[in-house]
Amino acid sequence: MSRPLKHTYSTGALRLPAARNLKLAFGLLVVALGPALALAERLPALKVGDNRRFLVTADGKPFFWLADTAWQLIHDLDEAEMKRYFADRRDKGFTVVQTVVLAELRGDKPNAFGHMPIEPRRPDRPIVKPGPDDDYWDDVERVLRWAEAHGLYVGLLPTWGKYVTSDWQNGLVDGFFNVTNAEAYGRFIGARFRHYSNIVWILGGDRAAPTDERGLSGAPWPAGSPWASVAARITSQC
Repeated sequence: MSRPLKHTYSTGALRLPAARNLKLAFGLLVVALGPALALAERLPALKVGDNRRFLVTADGKPFFWLADTAWQLIHDLDEAEMKRYFADRRDKGFTVVQTVVLAELRGDKPNAFGHMPIEPRRPDRPIVKPGPDDDYWDDVERVLRWAEAHGLYVGLLPTWGKYVTSDWQNGLVDGFFNVTNAEAYGRFIGARFRHYSNIVWILGGDRAAPTDERGLSGAPWPAGSPWASVAARITSQC
């Protein structure tokens, strides 16, 4: 029997608007669920329950979050490996797979399909090619479709945290993300994947996410937050 989720994610200020979006701007969880397409067997969108404590489906049924982490899934696995992985996690009763668009490891190398996501250190310049299955973003969509076909939601990180702040302790923003290119990147991925009802956006990736204009060490960093910029632009597309 499914039961309400009591998630263990914490940090940051939680905003729970009456609309369909759940935002945890500087913590881990951002739900930005777009409209479902008129396709058979779509997973129902998730939303915040009336008590503002649990996630439920669009029709109010409790959703139990049992997730497996596969951070290198999009980058490292080929088609056969992905399908085998999703089938295995479905059969074991998982409801969510957590992965990341800009991978932590080997991000400077092409993925298993030979594709790179962005120009070097330029998240505002995604590499997009015409036609299906021709670029990294088609590969991400493939993962979303296959996950849904196996009844799985995807907890999707836009980027691993090291590309925002390289040191996991001090929170100093010194990666290649800044407020401006984070806005462009968030706008792109928010628009690209807005029609997938099985995405739960997550901000994080083993890095501190300070909520003011300084890192946890007190060292100054540029005004504004790349995390907040990505979150705002993703949700603006939904």
